[in-house]
Amino acid sequence: MRRFFFFLSACLLPWVSVAATRAEEEPPLEVWQEATLLHNEGLRLEESGRFDEAIQFYQRAIKRDPGLASPYNNLGNIYQEKRNWEEAEKYYKKAIRLAPQEASFHSNLGNLYYHQRDFNRAIEEYKIALKLKPDLALAHNNLGDAYLEKSHPRLALHHFQKALELNPALAVAYFNLGEFYRRQNQYSIATRNYHAALRLNSALAEAHFRLAKIYDDEYNTPLALKHYAAYLGRVNTGEYAEEARARIQQLS
Repeated sequence: MRRFFFFLSACLLPWVSVAATRAEEEPPLEVWQEATLLHNEGLRLEESGRFDEAIQFYQRAIKRDPGLASPYNNLGNIYQEKRNWEEAEKYYKKAIRLAPQEASFHSNLGNLYYHQRDFNRAIEEYKIALKLKPDLALAHNNLGDAYLEKSHPRLALHHFQKALELNPALAVAYFNLGEFYRRQNQYSIATRNYHAALRLNSALAEAHFRLAKIYDDEYNTPLALKHYAAYLGRVNTGEYAEEARARIQQLS
């Protein structure tokens, strides 16, 4: 079961950078300007992986200006990363209430529902995101993934292909095409797509595992061993890791 998602964080808000300073003679900052500074510092901390500190700055930004939507969205991203679904949903919905036209907020809420395996609601949010921004490649990919889980292969294929049309470098879309063709028992096409995904992003460990399984079933032991080892080089625990170790031992 693959799951590769990328959260769409609100970018640095315009007006002033975090490091900006004011001369004493300048007028005091307005409320929205102070909130923007706090938001931008939170984003910097989030991007460096300092999530707990980022939460504090986003919450301070909200307290200073409750009408600023971006901190709510970014809090949703952090809480989704922490698997705190209830808090994530709360903040995403607040962001959407303030900025219902922002496609990335709907896409992120769709990711949350997907992770909860509520595919119907995920599909609904991805559709809203794409209605607002039809060229959002990642939303096409994720919508295709949700359709694949709902056993709507034609719709899934359409959105994977659309994602790659919009962004030919989107590795996860190639991976998902591999998943699509694997489920259709078209293993040679699946293999080509898994390799394409890895050429773009060698860190997609599950693509190695899928390739190893296909080569294993084809009695191509050298390639099966190669990809089982590559998978274990990136993932040490879990059901797939145990299977990979067992197969390496049996095939060696």
